[in-house]
Amino acid sequence: MGQQYAGINNKYGKKGHLYDLSAKLLSQTKGSFMVICLENSDKFYFLHRIKCNLQTVCKDMGWVIVHQQLFNRDLVIGMGLAEKGMSDMTIFRTKNEDIYKIWKDVLHFVFLGNGLPNIDYFSYDTSFIGQDYAHDIEYYYIHDYYPLTCKQVSHKARQVRNTVYAFKDGEKSLLWAKVFSVCISKLSCFDAIKENAVLVPIPASTKKAHGRRFTRFCRELAKRLDIADGFLTLWIEFDREKMKGTIGKNKIENLTFNRIHIKGKHVLLVDDVITTGTSLVQIGKKLLELGALSVRGVFMAKTVRETEMSV
Repeated sequence: MGQQYAGINNKYGKKGHLYDLSAKLLSQTKGSFMVICLENSDKFYFLHRIKCNLQTVCKDMGWVIVHQQLFNRDLVIGMGLAEKGMSDMTIFRTKNEDIYKIWKDVLHFVFLGNGLPNIDYFSYDTSFIGQDYAHDIEYYYIHDYYPLTCKQVSHKARQVRNTVYAFKDGEKSLLWAKVFSVCISKLSCFDAIKENAVLVPIPASTKKAHGRRFTRFCRELAKRLDIADGFLTLWIEFDREKMKGTIGKNKIENLTFNRIHIKGKHVLLVDDVITTGTSLVQIGKKLLELGALSVRGVFMAKTVRETEMSV
């Protein structure tokens, strides 16, 4: 292949977990590539030759490719989600230093200078922005969700809508599992509950919608968090009408609870959007009655009420 210009540029030196990951990426990737990570960000940006195996190596490391496209006939450009709290570093293998400088300029222009606008169809935030309680049940959410009744919304709000719709439809399950895994792993309480934690989805209105939305997502998220997959903890006996946002109705009358997956467990209830919190409260109270040690909710978004709207 001949002599190449390769290495890892960062300000922390050759030590620590993140440097070890970077060294692994460099050693296992064959061909020319560049990966840029920013300080305290979970995102990474990349450029590589078409025949390079960078994306395969990233997948093996648990990193997720969010977007990719041809930059020209020889290069692929894109972005993804890596480890939480990555440091400012560049991992690269190029033909020479001049190519290194050109590729770095390209990535900075495209991703930090809005040169590739079509990648922001979704929101890829990887931290919970809010924490609240529905009665005594604690919950966290990643985004503010502005419903369609709110016509004048920001670009960010439209991104969140697209994200919520994709999650509801079971699209990009691996990506959303990565997002949730980073968010949950940042919670101060997670290490204390992890050993006996179980991930349980709040059921959709129909068996079909529930399976489409959660089967693959829960399996992948539980694997990433190294906790139990509780997809079968709540079983839908019969489909019901959609009751999102309703108050006062019994939302668990069509559900069967599997006590084996509940007793002695710290339950993480997961769903797309929390509006009134009725489902969270009814299911949470039932889980506690059946012996759960604790119940918390984690949501993609929380609906912003009209009185709170300011976009």
